[in-house]
Amino acid sequence: MSVDTFAAASDSALTSQFIHRTPSTNDWVQDRKQSRFYPSGSATYSPTNGTKLVKINVSGEGWLDPYSCHLMMTVTNKDGADAMTMTNAAYSAFDRCRVFCNGVQIEDIAFYGRNYYMLNKLGPKDHMNDLSVTAGKPGETINANASQTFSFPMWTGLLSQHKALPMRYLNMSIELEVVSDSTEFGDKDWELSNVFLIADTMTLDTALQSSYAAHLLQEGKELTIPFSGYMCSNYSVTDSDWQVNLSRSVSRMKAIFLTFKKYNEKKSISLQFPGTADNFEVQAQLGAKLFPETKMTSRAEMWPRLLAAAGNHTSVLATTAIDIGNNAYAAGEFIVGISTQKVLSDTAETNLSGVSSKSGDQLTIRTSGVASGPPAANYVNEAFVCIQFDNLLVISDEGVRNFN
Repeated sequence: MSVDTFAAASDSALTSQFIHRTPSTNDWVQDRKQSRFYPSGSATYSPTNGTKLVKINVSGEGWLDPYSCHLMMTVTNKDGADAMTMTNAAYSAFDRCRVFCNGVQIEDIAFYGRNYYMLNKLGPKDHMNDLSVTAGKPGETINANASQTFSFPMWTGLLSQHKALPMRYLNMSIELEVVSDSTEFGDKDWELSNVFLIADTMTLDTALQSSYAAHLLQEGKELTIPFSGYMCSNYSVTDSDWQVNLSRSVSRMKAIFLTFKKYNEKKSISLQFPGTADNFEVQAQLGAKLFPETKMTSRAEMWPRLLAAAGNHTSVLATTAIDIGNNAYAAGEFIVGISTQKVLSDTAETNLSGVSSKSGDQLTIRTSGVASGPPAANYVNEAFVCIQFDNLLVISDEGVRNFN
């Protein structure tokens, strides 16, 4: 039997080259405009003096395009004599991000700058270089008594999914907490001013907007928005055979990311390989289930696991390869990724196939071969765990509910 046999039984279809028709229109969107959302309260923010909490209310009548949300801010070097050297990009000025909808807390991301940096490392090639155009980069300087304006895409699970957000029904607010240690962002005294969020908002035509209102208010139905949530925590590392036990109750755990901080570096940028040679081993356990079934004993094994956890497992010949430089995975760009999904999706869409920890099962991460102890060149003293899970935001006539 040959390919011709199967081809003869297949349907014939025209390719796009031979389909000549007018493209569909989007005339149900009447307008799109860039909007600005300003924080309430203080005009300046600082890790040492004044207000540390930036609270921005995002409300209105339009529909928010989450991809368009960028935080703008002006950074002033308050040192009158020397230039300030940035530890990391502008997002490292913040240590925590929370998102509320109708007063309900939807997200709470700790160690915001560090996790932003880590997840960017799991993005497409050269993404970090593109981001540095507006967000700055490690080693960039701001002259004495000078100011510079930066911006970066707002990263939260809700603002990283592709569904438009109805501002009327969400009444969303975003809270960003400035770092307590100013050196996580720069080596001089600094402050933030002129902070605001820019985002594109869309206005629907009257008929479509009315149909959404009827769907929610008259018919009693719901709008469901799926997105990835993140639980982030840190732990002291004091032993070469280090392990941690976590209790995290989520319905669908998607992935676990583990990173280490070098003892003499800042948490906003340190992704240190924790071993002195290729002897680091790691395995996770949830209840009786092991991830993976046999512990990972080399970086050569950890790398494809990381690709799967990041969703880039199809990237061997694609353009979405992880942006970690040559040999960097063995040094300062080391991330352990463990997928806990039953099915690895080939798209950005979730498939809700993660494992559940709702029954109270304890998550344990075990490692061996960790270089910890007295200060030394490659010793680590902290570990950070970021758990990614499926979250559902449900909008109804009763308000907003959050399911994880």
